[in-house]
Amino acid sequence: MLSADEGERLRLVHAFDQPARTRASATPPLLTGEPNIRFYASVPIRSSAGLALGTLCVIDDRPRTLSQEELDTLCELGDLASKEVKLGETLLLSSSRLERSREILDASEVRYRSMFELASVGIGFLSPEGGWISVNQSLCDIVGYREDELNRLSSQDITRPDDLATDLLQLQRLVNGAIEHHQTETRYVRRNGRPAGSASM
Repeated sequence: MLSADEGERLRLVHAFDQPARTRASATPPLLTGEPNIRFYASVPIRSSAGLALGTLCVIDDRPRTLSQEELDTLCELGDLASKEVKLGETLLLSSSRLERSREILDASEVRYRSMFELASVGIGFLSPEGGWISVNQSLCDIVGYREDELNRLSSQDITRPDDLATDLLQLQRLVNGAIEHHQTETRYVRRNGRPAGSASM
């Protein structure tokens, strides 16, 4: 059986018995000409906010009366259509929020790259094996290597031999999870073989 709410949502027009030519002039055009509708029933399709976006309807060119089962089915189909619309709205909103998050992330990346590239101190990121992942120009200037050259080397390749054992020990402890971070003064060797001073790692 239809609930009171379903009854309010269902619009039925049964059995247009008058011939099309005798119907009132205010009758919608679809009822006065082709396809000569004689029966119409509809339920609204609503948005998440409850706004009626359209209707799901059944029509016929012959008068008819829907059974209770048919009325229930029509209402259920209307509900399914509304749920699909609401799902689409949710996905669209999620997509919009995701796009906004990407924009914020991109802006943050731009700020980070600016600070990284323009820093007056040398900054570099190392892999767990000690290879250079990313370096800024200041670090290149300090050690006398181009960025592409450093990317083919490891930090061990430009570390003074008497500092290397300590650096490797701390790196291994970091990789093994024994420590979460470490800081030490490491002396690098420039590309020309001269000392490059010390760097904090």
